[in-house]
Amino acid sequence: MLNDCNILLSIVIPTYNRCNYLRELLPEILNQCDQIDPESIEIELVLCDNASTDTTQEYIAAQKKGKRISYYRNSENIGGDANFINGVKLAKGNFVWLFGDDELLVENAISNVIRILKESSCSLLIVRHDLYSVGLQHSHLFNNYKELVHSISKINPHFILAHTLITANIFKREVFDINYAFHCISTNYGHMYALMNNLKVGGTVFFSNEPIIIVRKHRAEFDKPPEFLEFKQIRYIQYIGKTFNDRNIVIFSYKFGLKLFIHYIYNKFRQIKSIFKPEIQSQNLKDER
Repeated sequence: MLNDCNILLSIVIPTYNRCNYLRELLPEILNQCDQIDPESIEIELVLCDNASTDTTQEYIAAQKKGKRISYYRNSENIGGDANFINGVKLAKGNFVWLFGDDELLVENAISNVIRILKESSCSLLIVRHDLYSVGLQHSHLFNNYKELVHSISKINPHFILAHTLITANIFKREVFDINYAFHCISTNYGHMYALMNNLKVGGTVFFSNEPIIIVRKHRAEFDKPPEFLEFKQIRYIQYIGKTFNDRNIVIFSYKFGLKLFIHYIYNKFRQIKSIFKPEIQSQNLKDER
């Protein structure tokens, strides 16, 4: 049985109507956990079901017997971001790993994560997936998040946005500001603002350059795409640049915004062109006659 005092890591999986993904992910996570923590002492698995209407509930019930799984089901769909934050509230471990239900793990991933957490004593562990190259040559322990920002902004400022992926961040539960996360829920980046609200005043950050996550060839799509997501991304990047006083990140946010604006204008032009194109073709036919 899990003892709250002994739990080092809570792996929290928010999910909604993705039983087909869970059927591949859960056995893999449980197998890796059992290899390094057979007595279910250090690692718990928390599933937060956002009122799924598929076979998620039945599948998890079948997996739960004799396992380290805690299953919570919302009576109604409260939205993806709120479900993320509730997952953190339900976690009992010293560290929390919000894990996307459409991600997978490399071999020995959880073992490597546990080793890093024990050896580094970090407040935030950032892991990367197998297809993303950050630009850093080695894993590194930063004294604080500001030091990471200043180091990475010269090499790959896009990383600040890339590691907002929930699965990329494993953090001390005490660092995550639950109330601030709910306050920022409309940004779609409440989980990151909740971390930065405390990390801006201190806390070591470990970046692991060895791949931990596997991105599926066919990832899940949004049930309901967030509105104005690109503009929320710009605001978050600007927030990081200004909060941690990094000119390169601020400049990147403006370049990113300009790129989105040009893309928006281009798409509008195509839409207008498509409206008038049939009339132009019809006129050409008349001329030919």
